[in-house]
Amino acid sequence: MNRVLLKQKWGKTATFISLWLFRIFLIMKEYKSSLDVVARIVPWFLLFIAVMIAVPLFVNFSTVGMGALPTLLLGPVLIIALYIYMYMLQTLSISVDGYAITINRKMKPVTIPFSEITSVRKVDDMRFAIRTFGNGGVFGYTGYFYKKGIGSMLWYCTQRANYILIETKGKKIVITPDDPEGFLKDIAAVNPSVVPESEAPQP
Repeated sequence: MNRVLLKQKWGKTATFISLWLFRIFLIMKEYKSSLDVVARIVPWFLLFIAVMIAVPLFVNFSTVGMGALPTLLLGPVLIIALYIYMYMLQTLSISVDGYAITINRKMKPVTIPFSEITSVRKVDDMRFAIRTFGNGGVFGYTGYFYKKGIGSMLWYCTQRANYILIETKGKKIVITPDDPEGFLKDIAAVNPSVVPESEAPQP
């Protein structure tokens, strides 16, 4: 009887040690999140609009007059400001370590601790997802979206494919790593309880 208890205790200890070592040596594995064609083209289109508005103003500067110039320049300035803001919030990559998933951005990276995650799974079809308050193509697809069957989601996407749904205790977050299978494999290795068996990649 003592041998059985000792074996069980050693098994739990070995599991704890292996997970601890994994968390140490998996310092941070990074997954690229590349922009799709639309998310690459739309920013250039925005710049084109800003230039098309601004150039005639400068050409006809003497006619416009200094008094009206600030008002007329408001449109191009707002477009350029939006361009810079979305560029700084663009998802660059997604990192996985032993304790959290991090969405890497030039400004305000987003960290999602595993202690708050209840489920991580792939979603194959996001057609008919409705943008409720967000960005639909300027350096990605970000902000709040809604889809029947899933509900409200917060997107940090760069492409319209490879969707990964991260459910936490308070919200649903969507990311788009270039290698969703590899991403899920690492998540299952760190915290297998959050990846459904049907979603976990087979060794």
